Amino acid sequence: MPTRSFLEAWTQLTTDLGCDRAAAATLGNELVGRHREPQRHYHTVEHIEAVLRHLQTLEAATPATELAAFFHDAIYDPTATDNEAQSAVLATASLDALGIESALIEHSAAIIRATAGHVLPETPLPGMAAFLDADLAILGASIDAYQSYAIAIRREYGHMSDEEFRTGRARVLEHFAERDELYFTTAGRLRWDAPARENLSRELMQLRNA
Repeated sequence: MPTRSFLEAWTQLTTDLGCDRAAAATLGNELVGRHREPQRHYHTVEHIEAVLRHLQTLEAATPATELAAFFHDAIYDPTATDNEAQSAVLATASLDALGIESALIEHSAAIIRATAGHVLPETPLPGMAAFLDADLAILGASIDAYQSYAIAIRREYGHMSDEEFRTGRARVLEHFAERDELYFTTAGRLRWDAPARENLSRELMQLRNA
């Protein structure tokens, strides 16, 4: 499938939704700026483009999931604990200003909020499972790509000492490694589960032996 840049995909989506072109362009550039903030090394424009590609692969690219992709990391402060909630608030206000219908906005915001714990609610909304899988696809990447991801995450948490980072990172990885369902869709499990568990195991061993 053809690869679309962040702004190409944003322009296509907002055009399809009938948004004002100038207002959408302004917001798109604002989102690019947010994803190029200096504290970001993994949660970047490239991560959003990857999530959009994975949604296509999972046949789950809908207005709700694509809007969620553009906004789910729009606010990213590695020292904060409410990035997902704040990103959902920003998405709600920004998309409302574009004139997007409220039901679609709330659908996207709910998907964004679900990324906080990467756990599905009892009654998940359409596309939510696939979105969570797309967001965590990096865990099932090649060894080299995963290593680059791990290095980028360490850079984002540069405010932490090595010991603090190892402890916190291990806790996060153990949470995922111990889950029965790391991915929620059949396609996601078939594509990423086995390599993800190998990558998690490898990094956990490196953290414990450091």
